[in-house]
Amino acid sequence: MTDKNWARNYAILWQGQFVSILGTHAYMIAVMFWIKQNTGSATLLGLIMMIANFPALIMGVFGGAIADRFNRKKIIIAMDMVNGISVLSLAAVMFYIPDQHSFILVYITLITMILAISGSIFKPAILAAIPDMVPKDKLDTANAASQAGQQFAQMIGSGAGGILFRILGAPVLLLIDGCTYLFSAFSESFVEMPQEKKAETEIKKTFSQLFKTFLSDTKEGFHYLVNKHGMKEFFILGGTINFLVIPCTILLPFYIEDY
Repeated sequence: MTDKNWARNYAILWQGQFVSILGTHAYMIAVMFWIKQNTGSATLLGLIMMIANFPALIMGVFGGAIADRFNRKKIIIAMDMVNGISVLSLAAVMFYIPDQHSFILVYITLITMILAISGSIFKPAILAAIPDMVPKDKLDTANAASQAGQQFAQMIGSGAGGILFRILGAPVLLLIDGCTYLFSAFSESFVEMPQEKKAETEIKKTFSQLFKTFLSDTKEGFHYLVNKHGMKEFFILGGTINFLVIPCTILLPFYIEDY
C-alpha cells in the first residue's frame, strides 16, 4: 500500500471512528438525562446501565478473536449500521409514544445493550485494523492520533449531547445521533483494508467450530496477559479506575441539574 493510499485509508477510518464515538457519547447523555427527568431515580438509571452493559462484558472477551477471524472492514461497517438503525428506532418510539415511559425504559435498556455489545466488537476491529494499513514507522503516530481522536470525540460528544438535549430534546437528538452512525458506516465503506482478502473461510465453519476457535484465541490472550510482565497489573489498574469512575458518570446528571 503506497504512502498516499495508507494515509487516505487511515484518515477515512479515523473520521469514522471519531463520528461513531461522538454518537455513542451523545446517545448516553440523551438517555441519562431522559431517565433522570422522567423517573428522578439514580437507582433506576444505574440498574438500567448495569443490565444493559452486562452482555457486553461477556462479548468483550471474544471481541478480539472476532476481529482476528473475520473481515474487519465488514465488522466495522456492520456495527455502525446496527447502532444507527437501533438509535433511530428509539427516536421513533420516543416520537410516537412519548407518554409510555415504562415501555421506553425497557426499550432504552435493549438499545443500550445492543450498543454496548456492538462497541465490544467494533473497538477491537478498529484497533486491529490500524497496524494492517499503517507502515510500521508510522504506527506510533497513528495510534496516538487514534487515541487523541477518541478522547476528543468523547469530550465533544458529551458537551454537544448536553446542549442539544436542552435545545432539541431527546427524540431529535437521537434522530441526529442515528444518522451520524449511518454516515460513519457509509464513509467506512471506502476504506481499503489488507485483511479484506483473509479469513473468509471462517464464515464456512460451524458454530461449534467457531466457538472452539474463539475460546482458544481468548485463552491465548489471557495467557499473554497473565505472563507478560506488567500487563496483569495494568489490566487490574484500568479495571479499578473504570469501576470507580462509572458511578460518578451515573450521578453526574443529578448533581448538575439539582445542585
